[in-house]
Amino acid sequence: ELERAYGLLARIYYFDEDSRFVNAMRGHAADHKTGEPAIVERALLLAHRGQEREALQYLLPIVQRQQNRVLIPWVAILRIVAVSDRPGLYAEQLTHVSAIASEFGQHRRGLVWLRDAEAIKRTTPDAPVSFARIEQVRAAHYEGLKQTARASLALRNAVAYLERRSAEDETFTDDPAGVLADLRLTHALLLSSRSVGRYAEAYSLAVAAGETSQSYAARGEIEFNRRSLPAAEAAFTKALDLAAAEARAPQADPRVRRVLQPGAARQVRLRFLRAVVRYDLDRTKEAAEDLAEALELQPTFGLAANFLAYIYARENRRLVSALRLIDSALERDPVNAHYLDTLALIQLRRGELPAARYQASFAVRLQDDEADGAEPEMIAHLGEILEGLDRRA
Repeated sequence: ELERAYGLLARIYYFDEDSRFVNAMRGHAADHKTGEPAIVERALLLAHRGQEREALQYLLPIVQRQQNRVLIPWVAILRIVAVSDRPGLYAEQLTHVSAIASEFGQHRRGLVWLRDAEAIKRTTPDAPVSFARIEQVRAAHYEGLKQTARASLALRNAVAYLERRSAEDETFTDDPAGVLADLRLTHALLLSSRSVGRYAEAYSLAVAAGETSQSYAARGEIEFNRRSLPAAEAAFTKALDLAAAEARAPQADPRVRRVLQPGAARQVRLRFLRAVVRYDLDRTKEAAEDLAEALELQPTFGLAANFLAYIYARENRRLVSALRLIDSALERDPVNAHYLDTLALIQLRRGELPAARYQASFAVRLQDDEADGAEPEMIAHLGEILEGLDRRA
């Protein structure tokens, strides 16, 4: 455990370009059973020393295997590319890593990377990233910061750039029509957020995107946001059907499909979203089936693992399975308040009240630091645990 703690510290210090990185690495290596850093930490140390080629040998397999589910290895690659004297590639990587950072809540750092990418693009027009893509990622960061007006403006800018693009100043690796549809769907979801509530306008944008799985997925989210739950379920079901058909289209060979599983990530997300709707419709059994199928496709999907564990805990059944699921989620995100709350609920059902009190208190403290404070349900779980401890006393 001490080795893991030093490893986490090393990653944090590397991300923040903190001089304490080297000391954390020494502690990590000293406590590692082989006396050497683990793979990610070893790559970071090599990158820190300027041994770029050796570092990339470790980093590239990690990012190729885990794609957007890791951030620190991508940051290391970004810093290697920064000194490669290839500004166009650097601008592309800045934008790519900024998009990944959005998924990890690193919005302010991501916005700085985008500012640098945009500056390079203006001086290096042939850089393989478009202004539209930069604005699209910027909108994601503003949305994460709950600055919806800025996010909406960034998306409008992205659409405007795309509509008036020219071969001289824009580079697209994807079909421009597909990119434009994606931007409009992103804008539709932003307009349908409960803080904005422009549902009719949002739905029109989603319908205009055509008969695709992404369009129906957006329609489902819009219907969910305005609490039209049956319509949301129907839209997500249609999106799943279309996603399966779209996945089959490019690769007719079933052997290729089994290996590549095209469209699997989209189907995982759609099953999770439909599970949320079905749970709200009090159809818990079907929600659990959707979550189990999502986890079969992607066992590392923490949100689905947590939700399924929560359902089991709330119904006071399959608690061993619930504990295994939440442990897998916490392994990847150990300070997630919702995951810790689920763990506390499982421990409550198992009668492990002191441990449950610790986890529930930690979850509430984590949420107290956020703008909206702790959720009422989390506070209720902590209250139930404290009542159980009082009865034992």
